[in-house]
Amino acid sequence: NKMAHSLFSSVLFFLAVYSSYGANVTSLEADNGVILISYTIDSSYINFVLNGSVGTGWYAIGINDSPQMPGAEIIWVRNDPVNGVQVTDAFAGGYSTPTPDIVTRLFVSNRSIVDTSLNVVVKRPLNKTDSSDVAIKIDGSKQYIIWAHGRSQRTSFTALLQHTQAGILEVNFQTGTSSGPVSAVKPELWQVHGILMFVSWGILIPLGVVTARYGREFKYWFITHRTIQIIGVLLLIAGFVVSRVMRTGNRPELKTHGKIGLAILILGISQAFFALLRPHDKKSTIRRIWFFSHFGNGIGLLVLSWVNIVFGLDLYDSPQSLQLAFKIYIIVFSGIIFILEIVRIVLFKEKKVDILEMNQIPY
Repeated sequence: NKMAHSLFSSVLFFLAVYSSYGANVTSLEADNGVILISYTIDSSYINFVLNGSVGTGWYAIGINDSPQMPGAEIIWVRNDPVNGVQVTDAFAGGYSTPTPDIVTRLFVSNRSIVDTSLNVVVKRPLNKTDSSDVAIKIDGSKQYIIWAHGRSQRTSFTALLQHTQAGILEVNFQTGTSSGPVSAVKPELWQVHGILMFVSWGILIPLGVVTARYGREFKYWFITHRTIQIIGVLLLIAGFVVSRVMRTGNRPELKTHGKIGLAILILGISQAFFALLRPHDKKSTIRRIWFFSHFGNGIGLLVLSWVNIVFGLDLYDSPQSLQLAFKIYIIVFSGIIFILEIVRIVLFKEKKVDILEMNQIPY
């Protein structure tokens, strides 16, 4: 099949490359499921042989003295739609967009595309050339390879901010041994987090709002509304817990998405407890204040959650088709709500009934 053919082609590629180098001082193969990393070292250079089965996307490896992205020297490999396989020397100054290295010191001797695999052979000096470089240690000290890949076809460095998968591998370049991953973000957790949040704020909670607003002719509307919202809040809490488990790094975008999510969590739980304080005198002033506060906060949370879901889909490099589908879903759902609200207002005007008495209307 196609996967087997791609793997076989990659093995042939490695054998052909290594035979051209002759004797190897040391070598390592770290199969991370997406990126195959091998290397040889001579007196003053390290030769990386990289294979990434990422299709039209990109992959990158960074070298650092500590298990984190800030301070890492990065080799970025991508399939440029116009120029084919491209290799860039970059530097990560922090949890932000990497920048091109001051002095490019990568020597690319081979680059090719085999099915969905981007194969390259890159040579770079062991020692530092400028302040943004990381020296390769061959004295037995441990260092770290930070690897990542994504589906984005952006040609700018912002593509590196969106990881489909990432991890850290502890290596000893002298002996060729490795251990790890030191840490890794499993894409399954991103998917679980996204599914929980979508079911909560994309389906259940909006459905609960619609039930309370437009389904009061149904005898058990209140029980239905309360049950749906409770399940929605529980899924919200579960999604938030998953986000804490999968949290890695301090990227500004992740912080923003996380802070918005935390605000939604707190306000969502508060909204649930606030519902328990509902005054029973429907014509009282306090009931009027409660109603508009509960309703306004609910709509505000719904809009804020949708914005954060859109932000999250882009942040985690979700397929463009999925991002577009959710935006269309928001537009369609909002259109239905708009139509229902117009009908509701018209009927209330015809009946000349105060909005707070709608509980008594078979509507």
